[in-house]
Amino acid sequence: MKEKISENRDCYYANRYHSSGELASSRLVRVLSDSEKIWSGFYGGVNKVKVLLWKKELSFAKKTFKNTTDVDNALKMYQKIRSGNLPTWNTYRHLVGTNDVLMTLGNADGSLLFSPHNESKDREKAKSEHVFEKIVNKDAFFEETFSLLVKASEQGILLPWDAYFLKVKNGEFSLIIWDFDQISLWRKILSMQLRLEDSIKEFFGFLSSVDTYFGSEYREAFFNFLKKKQEIWESILANMDIQSLYHWCNFIREE
Repeated sequence: MKEKISENRDCYYANRYHSSGELASSRLVRVLSDSEKIWSGFYGGVNKVKVLLWKKELSFAKKTFKNTTDVDNALKMYQKIRSGNLPTWNTYRHLVGTNDVLMTLGNADGSLLFSPHNESKDREKAKSEHVFEKIVNKDAFFEETFSLLVKASEQGILLPWDAYFLKVKNGEFSLIIWDFDQISLWRKILSMQLRLEDSIKEFFGFLSSVDTYFGSEYREAFFNFLKKKQEIWESILANMDIQSLYHWCNFIREE
């Protein structure tokens, strides 16, 4: 495997991998600046960086992990999410010889991108501007989210509550899978209903975090959305105890 270029400490090979773990492509990049903090979390922090690539100056986000094991796991889970056509970044490349990953700068288009449980400028701006009171696509957002949960469950992927980030632009929400640290794959063959139930539990947990920080009522709204789908005989929800899934989230929070 190619290593960091020794003659220039700011130059790295940025590698992309196939889902099999094999190298897909490698690009030489030079990091020009790395100083603006975006957010920090348990597994590492994220900065905005400028790099030189193909003689062009481009902006990316760069996550610095605490150890190589976490890097390897995140790369593996990113490829699983990407190959499953779930909403995530186009760019997620390991800077060889470091614990850093270069990824798409999600708010470069002027949107707000944030996690409710990680401190960031975009999270504070979303709160100060009361964006949750101005959202115009809540029903469509819940439909897209439900489709995402079904698709992930079908592929044996369990998305934990802290994997999700919200993207807000022009009064509309979209969901991005950005944090890959605790994503897991089902090892046992469980029924689709059991897998989907766990996925819904985790998303209720995410919405609980949203409501706690922003003072909104999105968890309740998603519960009502699911109940309505169940009442019109959404077959995959027909035998599901949605009330218990909703209260499971309360139990976890209290613990």
